[in-house]
Amino acid sequence: MKKNFSRLYKGVYGRDRGQNWGERMRSTIDLNYILPPVQVTKKTNNATKEANKRMSMGQAIAEARQGMTQAELAEKLHLDRTSVGKYETGKRRVPEHMRATIASTLDDPVVYFAAEEEATGGVTIPYLNGERIERSLSAMKELARYEALEALEHLDRVRFHKPPEYWTEEEKAEVQQVMYELLDAAASIQNLVAVSCKDYGFSPKKIYKEWRNTVKKRGWMK
Repeated sequence: MKKNFSRLYKGVYGRDRGQNWGERMRSTIDLNYILPPVQVTKKTNNATKEANKRMSMGQAIAEARQGMTQAELAEKLHLDRTSVGKYETGKRRVPEHMRATIASTLDDPVVYFAAEEEATGGVTIPYLNGERIERSLSAMKELARYEALEALEHLDRVRFHKPPEYWTEEEKAEVQQVMYELLDAAASIQNLVAVSCKDYGFSPKKIYKEWRNTVKKRGWMK
């Protein structure tokens, strides 16, 4: 059954009611639940600095293999146990040719995020695990909903019909802000998918494979 996107568009934007949908949404979503207030102090100890660093693939492997020993994982990867141990402690960097194999073997969202992070140098959607993020399904759902609607609100302000060569610096800055908002939305949505996989025991590998098949059928990718 096809969705009526024209109705959805009007409903989301509230144009048929003459009301700013962004104001309506912000009034119904309690972001303090998702993003609790943080006390900022001038002094930052080493433990806090370490916690604020991006999760390495070694750390992701250690988190994802719960219920499996290093020896068992090493056997699946055709490695010796000490190699897995060194990956997890950071004494040895995970080789580039092993990233996809390890991610596929563990089939855990955290490892996929970490593998992409290392492979692209950060030009990818990050794993959201900061101190202001609550990784429960309900909280991630509200965050994804809020960010998606906020991105749409910003997107609607940009006049894409105008040729880029005629844009002013102010208009270019507005487009840049829209890109940030779209990335916020993409990050929250992808992390919601990750939390759903984790909580319900879905295989990310299977979910993405089946989803990509539907994308191909729709002619969105070759």
